[in-house]
Amino acid sequence: MDPVLHAVTVAALVALLLHAALGKLRAPLHFAGVLADYRLLPAAWVTPASWLLPIGELAVAAGLALPATRSAAALACAALLLAYAAAIGINLARGRRTIDCGCGGPDARRPIQPAMLARNAALAALAASLLAPLAPRELVWLDWLHATMLLAAAVGLYATLGQWTQNRRVLRAVER
Repeated sequence: MDPVLHAVTVAALVALLLHAALGKLRAPLHFAGVLADYRLLPAAWVTPASWLLPIGELAVAAGLALPATRSAAALACAALLLAYAAAIGINLARGRRTIDCGCGGPDARRPIQPAMLARNAALAALAASLLAPLAPRELVWLDWLHATMLLAAAVGLYATLGQWTQNRRVLRAVER
């Protein structure tokens, strides 16, 4: 893998995990309610899990940021994203499409939808791509500029796609 793409992938996943974890930790009671709505855990496990999940996200983000732990953290990141996809998929299969995904924090209620399965699978594949060997070359200032611009574009695209899926859902409801 090219070192520029590697750096952008690491930075994007770290930013995603930090955003997700901080949203959950900012409103722990809200996230505990979201987690309970999934109906996948016994009631006694919901509160501890509502703290352990964002702490785990922070740990994985820290692991991705450190070269020595990056491979293990990349696997953990992929597993975490696939576990979230499984939780969403189970509830979609149950017909429970109105529950909040829990990924946007308390201010951004996002009902689960099938597009989130593809999103999480793509993000898990991105995390797994960090296991590919790096091309042996040093990064120069122009590489860092490209990496910064690519990261900004990736964050913008992610936000745009997220908003588009939300808008699409609202428009479908209005059309009915």
